[in-house]
Amino acid sequence: RIGLGFHPLEQAEKISQRRKKEHRTARSAFLKERGISDVGQKVFVYFGGNNHEYFEKAFPAFLKSLEEGQRRSDLSNIVLVLQQHPGAKANNIDGKILMEWMQKNICLASPKIVISDQSSDQMQIISEGALYYQTSMGPLFVWAGVPVIQVGHEVYRDLLVRSGLCQIATN
Repeated sequence: RIGLGFHPLEQAEKISQRRKKEHRTARSAFLKERGISDVGQKVFVYFGGNNHEYFEKAFPAFLKSLEEGQRRSDLSNIVLVLQQHPGAKANNIDGKILMEWMQKNICLASPKIVISDQSSDQMQIISEGALYYQTSMGPLFVWAGVPVIQVGHEVYRDLLVRSGLCQIATN
């Protein structure tokens, strides 16, 4: 037996059931509240961290990959949501990094980008996929049935990576 994280299985089971029952309606409501027409675009949520490596390396690497991606492909059919770590909201470091990036890089090929004001559980219900780097929520994503990609500047060998339970993107 190995520990799977800090979240009880009951929480994952509730999220999984809610994803099955509420995904479409919750997703549509979320988009509508933000003035985004629901035309079938994919919603991906980046679940942020709250440490130096995340702010200084992982999140900027994700944004650099996003910048390169929108140069090669039209990403306008994607909604990207930043779900800030609860401990990071007060200083809003990643929010400021994101806003600065958006001022320099938003173009017609960019995804629609918003910062979440919802709970992490609600964002798992809404999302088509979870993006993360160094989060204790990884096992919760897997148990709840949310497709997961670890995204950062380098591979962080957490439980999901070691167990082959997520995809990995470093560029």
